[in-house]
Amino acid sequence: ENDRITYQAMKSFDYRELMSFNNDYVDSPQSLVALLMAMKKMGTTDFHLLHHTNSGILQNNKYMETTSYFSIIFN
Repeated sequence: ENDRITYQAMKSFDYRELMSFNNDYVDSPQSLVALLMAMKKMGTTDFHLLHHTNSGILQNNKYMETTSYFSIIFN
């Protein structure tokens, strides 16, 4: 659920919401906002999700605390 909320905020370039997120959503909201702002300034706001996973899946352990990973590409 948190990943869905995070991804939606990313897709809408909602800087305010992203900056309000804690570690349950984003490890470094400042970095994510900086990337999105830079891409917007370069004239590209269209990105696509290439892959989405988390550390529990990567380590085959559904009981551990996880960190999510989004692999995106800007057009």
